[in-house]
Amino acid sequence: EIDSNNQDSKPTADTFFIDQLEFNIKAQFNEKNHRSRSVTDIELNWDILLKALNFPNDSNDEMGFMAMNIANRNKPIADLLRASEDFLNLLAQDGVYLDDLNFDQPSVEAWRNFSSIDRSMPGKKLQCIGIERHIDMLRMRIKSDTIFRDCALILIRRFDKLLKEKLSAATDQQVFTISSTRTGKAFLIIGEISGVF
Repeated sequence: EIDSNNQDSKPTADTFFIDQLEFNIKAQFNEKNHRSRSVTDIELNWDILLKALNFPNDSNDEMGFMAMNIANRNKPIADLLRASEDFLNLLAQDGVYLDDLNFDQPSVEAWRNFSSIDRSMPGKKLQCIGIERHIDMLRMRIKSDTIFRDCALILIRRFDKLLKEKLSAATDQQVFTISSTRTGKAFLIIGEISGVF
């Protein structure tokens, strides 16, 4: 937003989620980006990655926006975050807001089994527990809404690639935290409604 003096207007927490229907991360990211431009050549480690995968919590989440700034310098991660934001906005159209859902976090073993090359090996499997009241509606939408389905497939493919490339370098605690991020939750929802798990 530009005020009458042609200055950048600072967004408030109330405007961060527009009626909870749109993340609008891009606008908020551009607003905050100038504060973290001096951060250069920082490795995209798991702690930064997890913050970026969760998106900033509100307009005052400086660490969240800094993590987004760093993560967006990596094109595959930037593409993943864009797909995640798109899918979360589509979920919001149906009144599904991840912060309102209580997810049962999958075990570390389930995440590592999923990212392994041989998924036929016995062991714990990924599952999404916590969206039962939305599951039928979302399964119907992924079958009937091509935009929703395409967005879901793009997100799950990019997230799967991230897991295969980076999960082996993560600690058990970092792996466990994946499913508490908004992108991780979105991935679990897609896996459940599309029958991947």
